[in-house]
Amino acid sequence: MKKQLQISVFLMLCFMLLQAGCIEKKPKKFTSEFAGPFDTYMIITGYALNEEKFNDTAEKISSKMQRLNNILDVYNDYSDLNNIKTVNDNAGLAPVKVPHELVDMLTYGKLAYEITNGSVNIALGPVTRLWRDFRDKALLDPMSAKLPTKEELEKAGKLCDINYVIINAKNDTVYLAKKGMSLDIEAIAKGYAAKQAKEYAVRYGLSAAVIDIGGNIVTFGRPDKNNEKFRIGIANSDITSEPVYDIVNVRDCSIVTNGGNKQFYEVNGVRYNFLIDPVTLMPASGYSSVTVVSNDPAISDILSAALFILSPEKGDEIADRYGAAVIRIFPDFSVLVNENYTLVSDKFAKTPETGQ
Repeated sequence: MKKQLQISVFLMLCFMLLQAGCIEKKPKKFTSEFAGPFDTYMIITGYALNEEKFNDTAEKISSKMQRLNNILDVYNDYSDLNNIKTVNDNAGLAPVKVPHELVDMLTYGKLAYEITNGSVNIALGPVTRLWRDFRDKALLDPMSAKLPTKEELEKAGKLCDINYVIINAKNDTVYLAKKGMSLDIEAIAKGYAAKQAKEYAVRYGLSAAVIDIGGNIVTFGRPDKNNEKFRIGIANSDITSEPVYDIVNVRDCSIVTNGGNKQFYEVNGVRYNFLIDPVTLMPASGYSSVTVVSNDPAISDILSAALFILSPEKGDEIADRYGAAVIRIFPDFSVLVNENYTLVSDKFAKTPETGQ
């Protein structure tokens, strides 16, 4: 009897120690902020067993983001790799051997063209570069600000055929088949980076996280047993009122807002942004901002750019294929949401892989 009592006490102690060990191993919340790709900041709020584990994962993500920054750079050369600038510099001359990440992203860029019916075109570089040249001159001398002429835009537009972007995935080469062509990946770059950041966060041990790359937000996992979703604010384009339009409770999804209130210049008191309509070759002006919520960071980024250009009817046709929630804010600050948005908290409460 005494021996049984000793065994029971021993087992009870083991159980108590096991419980204590489980409590100690409960993931804790940590935050890291650093300069990310594309001249923006990246904030990682993640859950890990300890600060050392979190910092190690954050450092790996930071290194990956810096590599992507260099690969996707359209302005600078790097001695150790060929990047988008290298590809653009060799347009009409020769294929360029590039890192596999660039092949992967440009392949996704061509898919973006297909799924948005041409609204997102990574070959639009000659047109967007023309607009940026006019912006740069306007910033130096605002009194002389003007728009590109129709003739200038049409000439640049002839060099934007995405069929002349030749990708050889087997050999990791990219070739722009016409001299004067150039790639512009701004509409898809941060979404691609967010997807890579999420994959690294999962691979290297974060149990849950919110990753923010310059407003491109991706979430995964559950914060804790009492809070199964993250509270994420939807940006308000009306800078004279509250900065947040709405707050949604979500997990395992991505939220991206695209708008014309960050990059623009003015001509005769009219703002011109850099979300260019490939049909008119002019900046889109139908909305102040468009926010997209979906299960895929890259899809959210692509759709937020495309839907900023398209009418609500055409945009919703595409959004519905991906079950994406959409919030449009108009220049008069009126708001239009699609049917998926009314269900957003429930719709994105399950992981797409497991449904749990």
